[in-house]
Amino acid sequence: MAEREVQSNTITYSATMSSCEKGSRWESALQCIAAMEQRKLESSMVTFSALISACEKCREWEHVMEVFSMMANREVASDTIVFSAAVSACAKGGEWKKALQLISEMTQKQVELNTITFNAAISACEKGELWERALHFFCVMAQHEVERSTITFSAAINACVEPGKWSVALKLLTGMVHCEVELDTITLSAAITACKEDGAWK
Repeated sequence: MAEREVQSNTITYSATMSSCEKGSRWESALQCIAAMEQRKLESSMVTFSALISACEKCREWEHVMEVFSMMANREVASDTIVFSAAVSACAKGGEWKKALQLISEMTQKQVELNTITFNAAISACEKGELWERALHFFCVMAQHEVERSTITFSAAINACVEPGKWSVALKLLTGMVHCEVELDTITLSAAITACKEDGAWK
């Protein structure tokens, strides 16, 4: 009876966490975790994943890193989804160094990197003005046959804008057409900006 009650409570909290994630209510999600701790209910990777996603959507990278520490202390393994959300949160929060540290940790732990992870990593490089590192991730995606989306190309092109690497930006734009990746206004705007920065538009 007691075991059923514990299982029921865990499922209830997990469902609540999922709701908080979808509604981007990170504060409520944190309260759920605290309540589970008080009732000594076990938190699974799914539970933590929902919490990290809720924080990521609200750009609360500091809380994301706190949750990562909680998972490590409880020996709860992190998967691709959890890492990707954490990398994205750090990138959106301007913490590109932490984002790249997480990428390194994924590699060390042999956690698979997917399109979302690479997109977040390239965006982090863009914010850190590391255009060569951004292109490295871009090339690694091709080597491992990871799908490159409009977001991937856009982030890579943006990473080339500040240093004025217009020729690289144009090659990426050509690559989009060759790979039949959908062009959007943001991507075209970034490519045009890269050309204008170096005077290549004349």
